[in-house]
Amino acid sequence: MNDSMEMDWGLEALDRLIEGHAGLPQVLAEKVASVRADVKFDSMCVATCFSTKWDVLSQWRAYADNGSGFAVGFDPECLTDLPINLLEVCYSVDRQDQLIDEFLDSIEADYSRLGDADYDPGPLYEVATEEHPDDATDSDRLIARQVSKIARKVHHATYDLASFKSPAFEEESEVRLVHILKVDREAGDVVSLFSSSAEEDAWVSGRDASLGFRMKGSVPVCCLDIPLPAGAIKEIVIGPRANVSELAIRRMLSTVGHRDVTIRRSLASYR
Repeated sequence: MNDSMEMDWGLEALDRLIEGHAGLPQVLAEKVASVRADVKFDSMCVATCFSTKWDVLSQWRAYADNGSGFAVGFDPECLTDLPINLLEVCYSVDRQDQLIDEFLDSIEADYSRLGDADYDPGPLYEVATEEHPDDATDSDRLIARQVSKIARKVHHATYDLASFKSPAFEEESEVRLVHILKVDREAGDVVSLFSSSAEEDAWVSGRDASLGFRMKGSVPVCCLDIPLPAGAIKEIVIGPRANVSELAIRRMLSTVGHRDVTIRRSLASYR
């Protein structure tokens, strides 16, 4: 990541709009703020960054060995079938504020229906077993479950803020794959995949995603190796300073199982 405001850009916008959101009950604003504050402690976000533009000189310089590397084009339909979120990055501050306001409106609507037996805020995902006093009524239990679901909804929406960035990065035209990991603080901050039914048999190619760490200087960076389906790679763009033939690339791809891949060269006259 080359943005020092990664995640903080969206979180700061959320904090600002919570304070000024008209009609948001104080107790609900405090609940959203509490969940937002816990995000960095009880879970982690891993992301892969893509671009919708295949031939931008600044991208070649920054991410592809100063133009000597390659751009790999993926089929988005293959990616959306995986248990991950595909997020198009938003660079407009006005649009970011609008999206957060709409979300806060939806949470306010959820809150107004607490106790309604016909109302379900959404999937529970993975929430700790609820504990109730022995004299808790069915209504108390229903409301507690609904509040847990709303809290989880806020939690997941907070990670969608990974798609909010400063307008200064707009030329990157970024799309992100985002996946949330669980952090078990009681077990010593162990990081693991969520064990939800939504992920059972969801990964492809006969293997599960593999969680690990790599070192970036002296900092351990959590990473998730995800299995891609056959046919996910659709295009290879050869960088403007790459000294390689299209034939050599095609032979390598075909041999390792990636066939029918379009291969072309950058149009940039960069040297």
